[in-house]
Amino acid sequence: MHTSSRTLTFSGLVVAALALSACSPGTAEAEPAAENSAAATTPAEASSSPSASGGSAERQEVASLTPRVVLSYDGGLMTLDAESGEILGTTEHEGFLRLNNAGDGRHVLVSDSDVFRLFDTGLIDQAHGDHSHYYEQAPALTDTALEAPEAAHVVVHEGKTALFADGSGAIQVLDSTAFSDGSVEDGEVERHATEAAHHGVAVPLTDGNLLLTQGTEESRDTVQVVTPAGEVVAETTDCPGCTARPRPPPPRKAT
Repeated sequence: MHTSSRTLTFSGLVVAALALSACSPGTAEAEPAAENSAAATTPAEASSSPSASGGSAERQEVASLTPRVVLSYDGGLMTLDAESGEILGTTEHEGFLRLNNAGDGRHVLVSDSDVFRLFDTGLIDQAHGDHSHYYEQAPALTDTALEAPEAAHVVVHEGKTALFADGSGAIQVLDSTAFSDGSVEDGEVERHATEAAHHGVAVPLTDGNLLLTQGTEESRDTVQVVTPAGEVVAETTDCPGCTARPRPPPPRKAT
């Protein structure tokens, strides 16, 4: 059994922890939450270090983890208990917010204008020998933010998380476990650059290479596979309209 996270359209993300071997005797397995779309991942075990902005959050040990749903709305973020529908917390934050799986089973990356912000769902799976301990704490937006002009796609694959900035074409790749302690060190980030700013995407591959798009604001028709050093090892230019989809609406003007 394993911990699982699944995305819900562009506006929500379920961080669903399917109970592992519970520490308490007689603990039942948690059932996976229902979702609107698949996009399943298998995140690594999350750290128990609190990452809430402004200090350590109160945490409580539990027999198993109940899935939580994070929703973005006009004015902030809301976290719900996926089984009861109870509102566990709200965070006020202006702007068009898009939610992405961070890949560690605990955190969500929020695409927010020119940064990716790290949101802590408060679900904690702490490995302890041949079993795990489970904790819950209040969800919160952390102080961690990765600069990315027009922060866009996040892709989790093979234990890696790739972030793409449409406004510069820059790519940041991290081990998905890098988010587990609620912070990101500069040395944990592998950086790549595309030839021009465009609405693109990057996907970490099993062999350590990276699949990425090349294009401009007007067109995107090239896909490449590059090594960590940036050497192109495969390429096709026969992919018209790669990653094309509606762009988010412009920010609203204050009235």
